[in-house]
Amino acid sequence: MARKKPTRKKVALIDADILLYQSACTVEQEIDWGNDWWTLHSDAREGKMVLDVAIMDIKEATGVKDFILCFSSPNNWRIRVLNDYKANRAGNRKPLCYHALRKYAEDTYDFRAYGMLEADDVIGLIATSPGADHDYIMVSQDKDFKSIPGQHYNPRTGDFFTVDKPSADRFHLYQTLVGDQTDNYKGCPGVGPVKAENVLGTAPTWSAVVGCYEKAGLTEEDALVQARVARILRHGEYNKMTCEVKLWTP
Repeated sequence: MARKKPTRKKVALIDADILLYQSACTVEQEIDWGNDWWTLHSDAREGKMVLDVAIMDIKEATGVKDFILCFSSPNNWRIRVLNDYKANRAGNRKPLCYHALRKYAEDTYDFRAYGMLEADDVIGLIATSPGADHDYIMVSQDKDFKSIPGQHYNPRTGDFFTVDKPSADRFHLYQTLVGDQTDNYKGCPGVGPVKAENVLGTAPTWSAVVGCYEKAGLTEEDALVQARVARILRHGEYNKMTCEVKLWTP
């Protein structure tokens, strides 16, 4: 009699940066004490409960028992490629108890944070690691995650979807063309979503991307800078010992 194949465990890889920010914002309150005296405060105990509930909601929605919170490092490798990367956020403050919630999360739950990487890179590296004895589901509301092959769950919309490698590679080139205003990389001048889709078509190529940049008066090197910062890292593109990133090359 054939031995029954064991069921593979499913593990959620959670973009914890977003969860922390949302939880901290939820409990931040303004108080008007009168006579033009205002204060801003947060109850970290309440923030911890909000975070715990958000994690439980994700576990229930995805059906997982095990999960890993993935955090960003204070330093970011993309700034070495593009000085202005996320420079538009320089004056933005974190919610009051953000750092307290991160310490709580790290003390309470299984987490990963790698030197020089953003949370989405950490998730991309783990999710695309070969030979894992369990299945991963990536949890984030960030659209950039469409450039990582694998299973996904968007907690904001409740959508589950799977991205295959060709689709992930295509979305990376799409991001290279349109850029991301939130992260402050511009893409190709004059190229929006519709034009980018037309340029890539059904058989997207790097040469088509470069051609678009050259028509805009730029160079392949300009395109490569945008492609590198748009890239969410995958297996083999990071050395944990040295914290060095292997830059994307077409």
